[in-house]
Amino acid sequence: MSGANTSLPGDGVAFVIQNSPQALHALDADNGADGCSLGFGQTANGICTPNTGGIPNSLAVEFDAYQNTEIGDVSANHVAVQSCGPGANSVDSNCRIGDHDLTTNQINLADGNVHTATITYTPSLLTNCDGPCPGVLDVFLDGTRLFPNGVQFNMNSLGLGEGGTAYVGFTGATGGADDNHDILSWTVTPESQTITQPAPKNMTTSYIFGTYLYKVKPDQDIDQLAVTAVLTDPAAFAADRLSKQDFRTAKCIVYDTTNGMCVEFHAACNSANGACTNVNYDVATSYDVPVNSPLISSPGFLKATGQDCEPGITFDSNIITQFLQTRNDPTTKGSSRPSFSCFVAVQNVTYSPADLDIVNLASPKVRQGANLSYVATTTNFGPSGAQGVAISNTIPAGTNYVTSSLCSLTNGCSSTPCSFSAGTASCTVGNLDKFGLEFMVVTVNVTARPGTVLSDTARISSFNPDPDLRPDRSWTTKTTVTK
Repeated sequence: MSGANTSLPGDGVAFVIQNSPQALHALDADNGADGCSLGFGQTANGICTPNTGGIPNSLAVEFDAYQNTEIGDVSANHVAVQSCGPGANSVDSNCRIGDHDLTTNQINLADGNVHTATITYTPSLLTNCDGPCPGVLDVFLDGTRLFPNGVQFNMNSLGLGEGGTAYVGFTGATGGADDNHDILSWTVTPESQTITQPAPKNMTTSYIFGTYLYKVKPDQDIDQLAVTAVLTDPAAFAADRLSKQDFRTAKCIVYDTTNGMCVEFHAACNSANGACTNVNYDVATSYDVPVNSPLISSPGFLKATGQDCEPGITFDSNIITQFLQTRNDPTTKGSSRPSFSCFVAVQNVTYSPADLDIVNLASPKVRQGANLSYVATTTNFGPSGAQGVAISNTIPAGTNYVTSSLCSLTNGCSSTPCSFSAGTASCTVGNLDKFGLEFMVVTVNVTARPGTVLSDTARISSFNPDPDLRPDRSWTTKTTVTK
């Protein structure tokens, strides 16, 4: 919004969900809707007066750039949520179920800049409430969640009922002060929905469900992959859904803006080339966690192997390869084959011991100015398969990084899972079966003077504890620089 012909901006726009008996003609019946009413309420002869009515069976999210003190506006720059359920949706405080002063976020609605708003609604899956169980309405503006705990609201109070429909759109109004109100683009995306799209070979395809997403990267072209986000009650995510001993203590991770729910991803593959039953793929879910949540511990990424997805499906394998977490934006990664199924991110996994050993070898001598390669060989001696395996090598002083790659006896070498940052080369192995073998090759260029002894250490890590009394997950090799 931006001020037009007056020194004061006003009034604003509202996103409205309505199930009025007048349907598409709800605005026609809303006589005198101007100024402070923002189009969905009513005024009395053009005067902003409390309790003068508005569109019944409606909910409005106001983006309001004018302060009407007579109806309790918190400031001249605020976002309010208004609903009187089945009653007329008056703009006064009697129908106000949320109000946020944007000056606390240093966001100015009427500065003429483009602002991005996201409104999400998550229905409750609970049934034991006193009266209708409220869902959670969230409003995000320019990436900021305006109501930290969401706004409690039951959408069925609009007379929708299960499977009901409603009209959604925008209203706006001006009075003595005015704005230009421009909606540049908008979309409606149900959060619990099925998204179907092709998943091309060796490309990452994202399935975005509001504030969380699912990503997949297959090694074959998938004609159509349908992914459904299913909200899951953590209390119902019981041990009888986890078929392996390692998972008995696991808890599904609660995502933000889901009303305290976890999220399962049910993936259904349809492809004429047979890839659905013979495909290798990487998967990931990225998500926010509720504010002040404890850091995620002992993460996992569970799959229901070879099963058709259905409510209450049992998870029987842990496909996690990597876990990353900033404070509010964790990412859980996994890798699997040969078919798609159901996936869920969890924590509190009990990992079985895996004896991972590493040997780091290089030439005992190297000339100044030449390239030198370090070959770190890692083996899993069991007794269990290892998850989240990664190899790292911090290159020695007196060398410059050239390249790194991960190699196996069957698939050759690839630099795809390797990276270099802050002097350390890292390669993500993922899961390593018992007696599995992987190689990390790091090449550097030697700049140190002759006579210098280069000391290089390679390390291996995983989510699994090491049963060896003398852990050998690191190995140092020395090379002397010659003329």
